[in-house]
Amino acid sequence: MRRGPRLGMPPGSASREAPPFLTLGTVLVSLLFLILMLPSASTGLPFLGVSTQGSGVPSSVVAGPVHPGLAGAPSIPTPKYTVNFTVVPASCGPIQYNGTGQSNATSGLFRVGSYASAAPTCAGYSFQRWSWTGALAVAGPTSSSTTTTVSGDGNLTASYTRGAAGGGGGYNVAFTVNPTFCGPLTVNGTTQASGTSASFKAGTYPAIAPYCGGYTFTAWSSTGGVALSSSALTRTNITVSGPGMLGASYVQNAPGTAGHRYNVTFVVVPSICAAFNFNGTAQTNGSWDLFRAGNYSVLAPSCVGRSFHGWSASGGVQPLNSLTNPTTVSVQANGTLTATYWTNSTGSGSGNGSSGTSTASLEMLGLLLVVVAAVVVGLLVLRHRRRSPPPTTPAPPPPASSPESTWAPPPSGG
Repeated sequence: MRRGPRLGMPPGSASREAPPFLTLGTVLVSLLFLILMLPSASTGLPFLGVSTQGSGVPSSVVAGPVHPGLAGAPSIPTPKYTVNFTVVPASCGPIQYNGTGQSNATSGLFRVGSYASAAPTCAGYSFQRWSWTGALAVAGPTSSSTTTTVSGDGNLTASYTRGAAGGGGGYNVAFTVNPTFCGPLTVNGTTQASGTSASFKAGTYPAIAPYCGGYTFTAWSSTGGVALSSSALTRTNITVSGPGMLGASYVQNAPGTAGHRYNVTFVVVPSICAAFNFNGTAQTNGSWDLFRAGNYSVLAPSCVGRSFHGWSASGGVQPLNSLTNPTTVSVQANGTLTATYWTNSTGSGSGNGSSGTSTASLEMLGLLLVVVAAVVVGLLVLRHRRRSPPPTTPAPPPPASSPESTWAPPPSGG
């Protein structure tokens, strides 16, 4: 019995299977999606997210303030540098560095910035000078009390010489001036800034306290083997019989009096940014100066990797506009002026963002290539099947003949 064509198909047409390219493409895309999702499910990493691996930057912490809108953003820790200390001779130590005693052959870790450095008096010796190597800088190499700037690793040496300058024995006398900017003193015809020292043979020497604008001399003071002929006069005599100290004190004039000046201290946050310009003079972090009452121009320079945020002040110092740069600052009393910078945002995640961007781009490129490959394969399969001849349905065999159907009548005539 011959079977007819399938229901719904025209007679004589052959049945064909559905082209497999759609199924193949769907399977490939599904497999790719599953492979990409497995790392996200097992490690918690976001799918097609920004990679934070191999950025070379710790994901913990940024020097300087961070904009409140960037709360939680990673920052870079401020590095510390090694400073090695030497005292020659070693018996004259320890020196005072940032308020801490540092003996010969000691060392410490310090961030970038300026630090107070003081070499103490040493019996039988007078301070000669500071010397340094590496990324250090000393403001007053021949002053026993000065400031040292650290910008990297380095070595700092305090050297003393025996006896008085030019040979011969003597006693070490240290000098102080309060406030320090009212110095230097003049002792035996030689100027002596606050924090310095010199060696004197036993004897009597003239001493002069200089004029200091906006301040009035109050008194001399002395310790040890230094005696005064008068503590109230700006010109006096000192008698040296042993090591000691000589000091001069001043008091600031009352506001409104002739020549009165106010003390303005300057701060840069973070301190690694360059000094800003106040009234035409560069002012570094921690510096100060004296100004009469009035208005002064101020300009904060650019700082690599950071943006200027604004001015802040305290005391009798007030910027007329705290957000503009440059601006004008009013000085009416002692105070502080601060320039603040914010770290520029490079996006979420640690590092500079280039690693994450390239990772996401590669993942998207890989996905695109696989999808394109799946479509191409599917189209090739479809094209191949269209060119192939349709399969023919074999004709059914003729029905088998029964014995009855082959019977024939016998021939006639017999």
